Amino acid sequence: MKYFINHKIFRFGFLLTVMLFAGCEYEAPETENLTSLGPYPGSRILGNGTFCFSASGYPRNSEEVPGIQTLYVNDYTRNFVKSIRLELKGLRDAEWIASTSDPYFAEATQWEAGPLNAVTRLYALPDPDMKVIVWEGSIVNTARRKISFRIEPVFEFARPSAADYGEKQVQYLVDELILTAGFTDARDTDVDDGRFSRPVTLAPSEDHRFSLLIVISENQLQGQQTWDTLAVKDLRRFAREGWDAWLAEGVEPSFQSPEDSLRFRTNLLSVKALNLNGAVPADITGQFVTNDLPQLYPRDALMTARMFLETGHLHEVKQILDYWANVPFKSTGEWFARYDAFGRATEGGSGARYDVPEWDSNGYYTTLVYEAFLQHRIWIGDFKLVRDLLTFVELRLGPDGLVHEGGIVEWPGKLPSTNMSLAAAFKQAAFMAKWRNQKQLARRWAAVAERMDEGLARLFDPTDKVYKDMRDHAFSWNTSALFGWIWGYEDHLRLQLSAEYWWNHCRKTGDGIQYFDGEGYGDDLFGFTTGALAQYYAAQHRKERYLLLKTWFDRNSNVYGLIPERVHYPEDDEKISEASPLTWCSAEYVMVLVEGARHLMISEDIQATERRAIKLCQNAVSAQIPFQDTLTRRECLDYLKDVSFWWDNFIREKEKINALFGAASLKKHGITLAMDPYPLELISPNAFDIPFRLTMKKPVQRVRVQDRYATRNWRIRTPRVSEGGIHTVRVMPFIPMPVTDHYGYFLLEWLFSVEDITVPLSFPVHYQILAPYKISLKDTLVVDDPVFQIFNRSKAPLEILWMEDTLAQTHIFPPDYQDTFVITLSDSGAPQDSMNLIILFGNDEHFEKFNWIPCREVDLSEGWEFSPVQQVNQCFKLRRDDSLWFPVQVPANWEDAGFPDLDGTFWYRRYFSLPDSLHDTRIWLDMGAVDDEDETYINCDKVGSTAGWNLPRRYLISPGKSRIVWNVKNTLLMKVTDYGNGGGIHKGPVRLLIEK
Repeated sequence: MKYFINHKIFRFGFLLTVMLFAGCEYEAPETENLTSLGPYPGSRILGNGTFCFSASGYPRNSEEVPGIQTLYVNDYTRNFVKSIRLELKGLRDAEWIASTSDPYFAEATQWEAGPLNAVTRLYALPDPDMKVIVWEGSIVNTARRKISFRIEPVFEFARPSAADYGEKQVQYLVDELILTAGFTDARDTDVDDGRFSRPVTLAPSEDHRFSLLIVISENQLQGQQTWDTLAVKDLRRFAREGWDAWLAEGVEPSFQSPEDSLRFRTNLLSVKALNLNGAVPADITGQFVTNDLPQLYPRDALMTARMFLETGHLHEVKQILDYWANVPFKSTGEWFARYDAFGRATEGGSGARYDVPEWDSNGYYTTLVYEAFLQHRIWIGDFKLVRDLLTFVELRLGPDGLVHEGGIVEWPGKLPSTNMSLAAAFKQAAFMAKWRNQKQLARRWAAVAERMDEGLARLFDPTDKVYKDMRDHAFSWNTSALFGWIWGYEDHLRLQLSAEYWWNHCRKTGDGIQYFDGEGYGDDLFGFTTGALAQYYAAQHRKERYLLLKTWFDRNSNVYGLIPERVHYPEDDEKISEASPLTWCSAEYVMVLVEGARHLMISEDIQATERRAIKLCQNAVSAQIPFQDTLTRRECLDYLKDVSFWWDNFIREKEKINALFGAASLKKHGITLAMDPYPLELISPNAFDIPFRLTMKKPVQRVRVQDRYATRNWRIRTPRVSEGGIHTVRVMPFIPMPVTDHYGYFLLEWLFSVEDITVPLSFPVHYQILAPYKISLKDTLVVDDPVFQIFNRSKAPLEILWMEDTLAQTHIFPPDYQDTFVITLSDSGAPQDSMNLIILFGNDEHFEKFNWIPCREVDLSEGWEFSPVQQVNQCFKLRRDDSLWFPVQVPANWEDAGFPDLDGTFWYRRYFSLPDSLHDTRIWLDMGAVDDEDETYINCDKVGSTAGWNLPRRYLISPGKSRIVWNVKNTLLMKVTDYGNGGGIHKGPVRLLIEK
């Protein structure tokens, strides 16, 4: 279909005369109406694991024509087509109505061209021994006149090709491939004089159905024979039976909603199609590419392998593990961050740099090997590779028991997600080593896991009560920490508190979850982070929150129900990312549906949930006690009570089993419990209520509510519960009026005793008791007069008496005042470096003293040079070779300063001189922000480094921090690494601050 999107209008050329016949009587024909599964444009991914193609009736890129947009065979090293489409010759403008996925695993599109209503379906046959595309269509004439037109398949190839026109089919020769194409109800007029086109004339209410069969083969005879064999079959039935058989090899949950079942199948089959012999790209829709071919990330691929494992498709897991065991490694036990379609680590391409240190995949590979053994009792993957992967990580543990790498956000730091998943992997690997009778190795890996457990406490922000990334000794929020739990790290209080923080602070428009603290990218709403929190809440039995997150996926999928990488926040004209879908996001959505069904959020199949709980228990028990492969529910519950049995690596398995048994018991009794929103901030320590909505359709033996970890002297009144309804927890803080903000938490735990099990439902509560006012210095290095930041949160005026050496000033700030305030210092000669404040608030009087360092500034915004030669990273050579340097504007992104399309590591240079009278004076280099990372040198002596594209840089360069040569020219060099988008010294000021 040749049409271009312009406000959803597709243009067709008008080539033939329309024939009009009036009828005396007319009955409107029935037409099929499609409904899109989501609001956004994008592609449907189809294939069978030996070939893969993207197709769309509503492309994300308005320059693309609807139809097949890419075609990959066996691997991703060549895209064979620019476009395969159907053009309708002889029709005027056509309007796109809807595109969707249907239960036959097809891309389906409906459009209207004047009085014609058309629906087409495009799908692949599942047999891996064949590479076959079927394009079906039905066109109905709703007019009272006869209409004539032609259906013309158009093949545009990305590489040189030739066409061999037969009697009823056409064979296209493209490199070593042959594409045999023809209508299954072949007519003599379909191929005529070098033209592949079918003439059609429809009377009023008449419809025309067609099926275009495309066979991909390696020789013409094979292609023709396959085409002849298939042309007489019921292809849709053949496809349905084949795909149903593949699904039956795994585990398909029972969903309450047919739409959930459709979305599950659509996303699962799309990811299946993308797995070409173990190579799984980030996307094939044009966002993540190197040399116009898809990129391969070990992290993304192993994430999809987890989806295959959890849905019972072990063959695909093996393929992916085998692929990543045989790519080039950066060093022994270390993958590159990304690879091109040939499996090579190369420069260029979109997305993050290829050589960013990313070690989270080391843990993912290990966990897949471990989980596959537990679930299927066979070892897959390569244990030698597991040893290399974990030995690499072990050798890079810091003294604090943590690794510093780019991991899941591709921005180096100490990341909770990576460190959790690796700690879990070491525990799992300890079991694998013990199973192989390598006891010394097992003890060593168990000790590493213990060190990492202790180190992870350092990544918990005690103020916000949440796990955060640590970069340059500063916290930065990141919602991906839950992937540590997903990959096997046990649940615990700090993680529960973190989830509560993300729910309250990182959940934005429509309940999507932001990624990390990074304006313009990280603060968008991402499919995989939203999916991780949804899976966590499913296991926590938090149905109301799970459903909100799951519904976000439904509302933000593309028209085919597949998941884009992210939804922009705040919304802009594009609304979603170019990757629509992103492979990992679609895989994570499958897991959202799987976990929702397992924990009976979107399923009624209680027996299936209990069977899975018993199966997981059997797996864990038989892994330690041979031949213990058959257990009853009662025996499983007895094992769960034996704390000593669930040692280290099996704690997470115990959590899974308990959660499933708990979900089944809650469902049997119709128990749901939801915590209503509660005040996150209190201006003063007043009592507040937390309402809970409890539903119980069947009575239980006992319900208890208890609080844990509450601040000393706080009183928390928990209700007595015997039936459903609204129950209120009363919270009474007992702390004096705070002069600084007070952050804390407690845990409310509801315990339902049902049948032979007690099901806990935990509700962490964050609180902030805010000081009624907040006064701080904006900067402790003061050039002229000190600038104070003042925030009067209360409803009463705030009076401040500013006490200088010889002068006192009084100012009153009204309620809700929030601004900066400059105190003009008296010109008393000597620089002033402190000030006393008397703060009058109500009947309270508070004394506070502020100290600062008086400075003068030297502007450095002029005279910078830039070296766009990425390969030269040697400071001494750069310092001396003037041929490498070009003038550049600072502050500005280097793309805006005349150096476009640069991602990677590049250098800035500037000269300066200082008199020897400053030899013992403190001097700072002060810059607004550098995108993304910098290493800063003076005369090739490193003075500091910072990671964070929007973080200010301030380095003490004298005394003692650099080899400044006084009274002569010094060289200031800055190595800047940019991982994508804009890069460079992009924000001022750029200056030296010299202590007076």
